[in-house]
Amino acid sequence: MKKTVLVTGCNGFIGKAFIKRFSKKYQIIGIDKVMSVEKANDFSEHILDVCDTEGLRRIFRDHTIDVVIHTAAEKSLIKCENDRENAYTVNYLASVELLRLAGEAGSKFIFISSDQVFDGTGSMYSERSPVNAINYYGRLKILTEHQLLQHPGAAICRTALVFGDIPKEQREYFDEIKYNETLAVQGFIVQQTLACLKTGKTLILPDDEFVSPTHVSLLADQLDHVIMQDASGILHCCGKDRISRYEMGKRIAARFRIEDFSCIKRKGMWDPLRPKDVSLDCSYTESVLGMEFMSFSQMLQSYVREDTDGEI
Repeated sequence: MKKTVLVTGCNGFIGKAFIKRFSKKYQIIGIDKVMSVEKANDFSEHILDVCDTEGLRRIFRDHTIDVVIHTAAEKSLIKCENDRENAYTVNYLASVELLRLAGEAGSKFIFISSDQVFDGTGSMYSERSPVNAINYYGRLKILTEHQLLQHPGAAICRTALVFGDIPKEQREYFDEIKYNETLAVQGFIVQQTLACLKTGKTLILPDDEFVSPTHVSLLADQLDHVIMQDASGILHCCGKDRISRYEMGKRIAARFRIEDFSCIKRKGMWDPLRPKDVSLDCSYTESVLGMEFMSFSQMLQSYVREDTDGEI
């Protein structure tokens, strides 16, 4: 019998990818405050804000939920800094309430956390490394992680710079920003870099900030393994590289056989909200999930088609 999986933020980057990949394997119930413009088969969608406690209670009352994958959040670092009250409500209070409801229902809880829990003064952080966020978004992730660690069956899946296909509803916006000199959307790094490479437009990428980028399809597969293995505790669900965005730009050029990447300019990081090095060691998580994670170059080969503008 199929497991029933509740996905919050079902029309967001991560939620949509999981549903697209596994809507036939699981009975999926998705909640989001906006309606999707792209429908998936075998997917029940509910328009519901994750802060709507009564609406969440109704979902759990009307359905037997085996697994909750909680992706819904305010993800903008600057928005979290500028409106801390809203960020606290959405990213922390709603998460704690959802955790409580899942606990009452006996549902496994999978929380999408972030590399932003680290301050960037180290490198290749393990699942057991001390946390110390430098931005409010990261601090709220830490608060939520602390709550989850009181529930032995819960899984905390830290991920990093999630990139992938551009959702249909954001393609018009991407056309407006694809020639910006700096990255407008971190998750569209492949498409924006490729657009600039093909036209010779300047794109400035940091060469002194290091991450472990994760293709959203790899992350979906990792979440599937968390369910199958009933994994719990802190997990690093990410790519296995320590790489700068500038080096990512060079590898994108190599993937598409573009020899002249002189339009990609290297520059030191200028964003005080972003820690310098949040690269993640994922070797423990690989062993727990029983799967080998990919490098950035492997993800480009596996998920990004060469005959398109960086789309899957």
